[in-house]
Amino acid sequence: MNDIVKIHLGIVFDVALRDMMAERPAEAGTTLLLEYFEKHLRRAVAVTARGIDFHMTHMGDVFPELVLDLLCHGTIEKGRDAAAGGVEYYDLGIDATALATVADSFAALQQRIEEEKKLGWSDLLRFLDFNWGGPDGEAARLLMKNSARYGSGGSIADEWARRISDLFTRLVVEKSERGSWRLIPGIFSWALVLSMGQELGATPNGRKAGEPISMAPTRIRASAVTGRPRRSRRQWLLSSRGTETPRRCSWTSTRAP
Repeated sequence: MNDIVKIHLGIVFDVALRDMMAERPAEAGTTLLLEYFEKHLRRAVAVTARGIDFHMTHMGDVFPELVLDLLCHGTIEKGRDAAAGGVEYYDLGIDATALATVADSFAALQQRIEEEKKLGWSDLLRFLDFNWGGPDGEAARLLMKNSARYGSGGSIADEWARRISDLFTRLVVEKSERGSWRLIPGIFSWALVLSMGQELGATPNGRKAGEPISMAPTRIRASAVTGRPRRSRRQWLLSSRGTETPRRCSWTSTRAP
């Protein structure tokens, strides 16, 4: 069961940010925000694990894997359905989505608010609530959008991405060791970047409410930052012709680094 179960890091981040600002606004900072983020992410992992446990406990009764039973070793020998203990190994993945969106948001907060002091925490929350609207909204949005970015190499956003990835991996592994099933952490958005983006409000990285989240563990594409139009697949293929060496396709892992 891979590429199916997702935890929306963007939603977790948004809840953590608003929770922090509601409870401890005078102490607001990225260090405290990370504590709130871990608190809510831990809860998200726990609830997801309970859902998987419920699913696997009853799946064999409500939807037996009749075709899969004929293709697996152990189901016929044991006389049990594949979803009810008939096979030896169960590959259950939990994927985190919106890594770059959240890493870029943490980095923008650190750079623009904490280090450069160009914006206040209460001002930021107001801009997010109004989707970067108002007379100063667009200027603030561009300020945050053009901060350090994940994938640029050695940036503070890269470091935030590593910390978030390590945190997510640790929480899933901890829950796996204490639960009924072996859970495998991964970072993968699959084809849900549009629908998950529609569920998420404005974020501190300059993204507007409803816009797509970042794809898999990759960085946000350059055209989303610079405004340059994205080339179509046909244009990309045509630009590859006549080159001495072929262009390589990008590959992303479904496993957390």
